[in-house]
Amino acid sequence: MNAHRHPSTTDPTPKLPKNARRVLQILKDAGRPLTAYQVLDELRAFGVTAAPTAYRSLDRLVATGLVHRLETLSAFVACDRAECHGPAAIAVCTECRQTTEMTGDMVPGYLQGWADAEDFAIDTVAIEMLGRCADCRRNHQDP
Repeated sequence: MNAHRHPSTTDPTPKLPKNARRVLQILKDAGRPLTAYQVLDELRAFGVTAAPTAYRSLDRLVATGLVHRLETLSAFVACDRAECHGPAAIAVCTECRQTTEMTGDMVPGYLQGWADAEDFAIDTVAIEMLGRCADCRRNHQDP
């Protein structure tokens, strides 16, 4: 199973190309998932107009574990955990698009155990939960 890794705490951000650093900052500043084209729109302020540039930066950031790709939304979100020890599960509010990242060994361990028993080679794990956060549920309660 591909482990979700972050740089060590002594080197919190790996050496990244300029555009990858910009993309990471754009995602952190957004505080919510963005599509690649939304990232590209933000990069235009820096003179970047080519979609492949945004995609290369996003791919690099996903590979380093600094960004998660949300398959269900075709979007990306900056990782909000300083240290992860495996794949993350992401809860996405379908109303406000806020995300909460959950990490731990229980689910990845269970999945790897199942894969071993079934002789299945895991390439990647994407656990995404869609629903409504507490604030959105509270703000939209029926009277």
